[in-house]
Amino acid sequence: NTLYGRVNKMFELISNYEEKLSKNFLDFLLSKTNVRLIGRTDWKKCQRAPTFSFLIKDRKSTEIPTFLRTQKIGVGSGNFYAKRLIEALCIKNSEDGVIRVSMAHYTSLDDIERLTKSLDQIF
Repeated sequence: NTLYGRVNKMFELISNYEEKLSKNFLDFLLSKTNVRLIGRTDWKKCQRAPTFSFLIKDRKSTEIPTFLRTQKIGVGSGNFYAKRLIEALCIKNSEDGVIRVSMAHYTSLDDIERLTKSLDQIF
């Protein structure tokens, strides 16, 4: 085993884990009729990164991080320097933008469960 081979194996393990996180979160989002997911609905690592942008019908995107912060969960909202893209996607309030959730190898399955349970309170 070369160092290069071990590093590749490590990245493969991380990628597989992030794919599992993505599947769990996407399954949750796609089960909600009042959610508009921006981007691919496929959770496979070859199709997307574990970062998700979405809208909740009849809710301001800026409200969601504020609520989740009370649950000790960090997510973002805004246009993320992509205002023209937000407008091109026909998102009515480009200043409010979208809700964005990002995951990484240090995100646990319990973190995703806490996030989905907290989001369920909003839906």
